[in-house]
Amino acid sequence: MTPPLSTQHSPLRRTTLRATATASLAALALTSCSMGSSDEEEQSPTETQTESTETASETPSETPTETETSTTSETSEESEQSSSAAAPASGDVAEPGTEVSVGDSVVTHVQTSGEKSDEYFGYATLSTTVTSAEQGDPALFEEAENSGDFAGMTPWFVKAEHEWLTYEGEPNSNMIPNLVAFNSEGGEVSPVMNSTWSGGIDGCEISMPDEKGVGEKATNCHVFAVPDGQQVAAVGWRGDDYADGGGSASDNPYYDDPVVWTVD
Repeated sequence: MTPPLSTQHSPLRRTTLRATATASLAALALTSCSMGSSDEEEQSPTETQTESTETASETPSETPTETETSTTSETSEESEQSSSAAAPASGDVAEPGTEVSVGDSVVTHVQTSGEKSDEYFGYATLSTTVTSAEQGDPALFEEAENSGDFAGMTPWFVKAEHEWLTYEGEPNSNMIPNLVAFNSEGGEVSPVMNSTWSGGIDGCEISMPDEKGVGEKATNCHVFAVPDGQQVAAVGWRGDDYADGGGSASDNPYYDDPVVWTVD
């Protein structure tokens, strides 16, 4: 993975997209690696809520007030969202050819090169959920310094969530499964950035724990260059060449038969 360049304050206009000689892969040289965060502000009673409290005695006890109805509705919505969230996957790593839908979780794994006794060896299993595949802001390509290289292309953002289920070895910076994307005809679309680091891209932020390990969670965002008029119809995971192919893609059964999340 191409490391990020020094940070700047205008990420899009300082961004350079570089395509490889085969035009099948492009690397995004990012210009910012900051991750935004926001603190929840403590809520105070509103004037309307105060008035509702003062007039509560005039309201029949069996009839809920407007404030109570609103609170009940919000609580119901939160419960519904919580129950609809995909539960972390568990068990064995998903078999080659497994097909699920965006929003579903499967078990993936990642391994570094080398042996277990090596200093930088690492192996992990993760619960991986592709949460969305959506068209991004065309300005990402239009305002790039080499925008001409991406004429006729539209950025698509694929977002995923991961939770480490097991972990062996020392924490490594690249212990996130790599994802690919396919169009409606099954052809692979060009990745611009498969990120375990990023910043400065509106709508494609990431969140990584300070230290990877069992129970820790992360979100990341992949950027794909899709020809105008096409879309990402499926997202795939081609296993791990070290864990599944002894370091060789040709021996990795997932390469030609990936795990697939279909996009509705």
